[in-house]
Amino acid sequence: MASGGFHDSGSHSGSFHSSGGGSSFSGGSSGGGGGGGSYGSYDGDPGDGVVLFAYLAAAVIGGIITFLMKVAHNEIPGLNLINLAMFLVSSGFLIKSISEYHRTKALAFFKEYGPGKNLTYIWKGDSVSKIETDSKSWYGYNKCYFIAFYDLDFGDENAEKAYETMTSTPKIIWVSPFVWLVLSIICLVSTFFFYESVIPFFEHAIMTDFAFAFVDHLVFYFPAILCLLFAVGSFVLTKVKDNLLYECAVRVVKDNKAAAEKLEKENAISAKLSNKWYYNICPNCGAYPSQVLKHCDHCGASLEVDSFENGTQSPVHKISLKE
Repeated sequence: MASGGFHDSGSHSGSFHSSGGGSSFSGGSSGGGGGGGSYGSYDGDPGDGVVLFAYLAAAVIGGIITFLMKVAHNEIPGLNLINLAMFLVSSGFLIKSISEYHRTKALAFFKEYGPGKNLTYIWKGDSVSKIETDSKSWYGYNKCYFIAFYDLDFGDENAEKAYETMTSTPKIIWVSPFVWLVLSIICLVSTFFFYESVIPFFEHAIMTDFAFAFVDHLVFYFPAILCLLFAVGSFVLTKVKDNLLYECAVRVVKDNKAAAEKLEKENAISAKLSNKWYYNICPNCGAYPSQVLKHCDHCGASLEVDSFENGTQSPVHKISLKE
């Protein structure tokens, strides 16, 4: 019958047995005399603080070395140096993802309450990389961006565009990195009992030695592989999310600038119109055209008042662009 190589039980002879037993790193001398007590005393001398710190540092380093030696000698069920390294690499990716989360955590507000103007913003990078701006939001080099939801003029529109980006893309992109952290912790904890719980099923299955060897290693490393996938996935999704939000920022800035320019032109036209007067009654055909027209809709004659020097033929009015 095939036998797993990662068991910590004495009933198997695989190359990954847990050797068990106590640690060979327990130290300390039992020497007599009262002199030993002086190492733990503190009489207020600043030098004693340095000594205490050195002892603590030595204890921590010694604990780490002891732990690594136990892992190397397969004395900790479910761990060896390879999957330990995988867990450490995973932690690096998770730390990086979580450290970036605060930049876009304002989007969680939209998940719960929907889009709308608020006092938050999302960003990547700093304003020195700015290429184009609408005075509040901007985008720049290296796909840096800043989207302001507090903008008095465009805050609602900015929120709508960000929310549209979220809802039009796969939901997994917007999952919090803390979810991946929890899943990774579950994988880490499960590695101490997963192998012993699963491998007996395969030990009783009929398969070739080669097939069992593959399954044996896969089962042992599965929690670490899954943890690494979660961690790397979280890191990659952070990059994907930033790329999508950069594109959103480009759209926000361009749309807002276009809207601002349109409003400026409308205000300029409105200002010009506000200085002109138009007849209520067409001076050519006597019709009563709409007071938003500059030419009579019956005969096409101009309704603009050229001069007030000799009075006017009928009451007059101004045209407002907002009417």
